[in-house]
Amino acid sequence: MVLYTPLFPRRSDGLMEVITRDGKTERNEPSPEQLDRTPDAKGDVNYCREIHSDELKHLDWRRKLACMLMEKLGNEEQRGMLWYYPYRFEI
Repeated sequence: MVLYTPLFPRRSDGLMEVITRDGKTERNEPSPEQLDRTPDAKGDVNYCREIHSDELKHLDWRRKLACMLMEKLGNEEQRGMLWYYPYRFEI
């Protein structure tokens, strides 16, 4: 069994609104086009949706994001470790 180390971030730079390149302020969320589930001409559907905590993909993303963060911010020893975000934690 592979062991992952929990990563407990103590703050976030997540913003509810962001400033675009043209200086406008917009909500930091998927656009209506990204949420559209209408199939294209080939019948393909490409859209954003919330991944619920009981889905395996939820854990997969928490592992990927934690490992990518530690690759950028961790020290040499931490970069070689496997990390994950616990689903619920207190800040």
